[in-house]
Amino acid sequence: MNGSVLAQGLDASRLMEWLSGNAIPVIVIVIGLCVVAAAAKADLPKIISVVVCLLLGLVVVGIGLVDGGAKGVAEWAANLVTSR
Repeated sequence: MNGSVLAQGLDASRLMEWLSGNAIPVIVIVIGLCVVAAAAKADLPKIISVVVCLLLGLVVVGIGLVDGGAKGVAEWAANLVTSR
């Protein structure tokens, strides 16, 4: 069979639905397991810096995934420096 015939029946909506519902919890679990494994080595400063960077990355990804998230963050930041 040729590849174009096989690809016609594929639909990514189920994959996207699963990822939107489960990706963040799976990532958080993996981060937690990595922190526990690294804590066993007692390299706490490195653990803290990695966890902070990962959390900031998750925040950025979350802002990108939420409809209107970037606009909301921009309005919040603008309200910090301006008065109404």
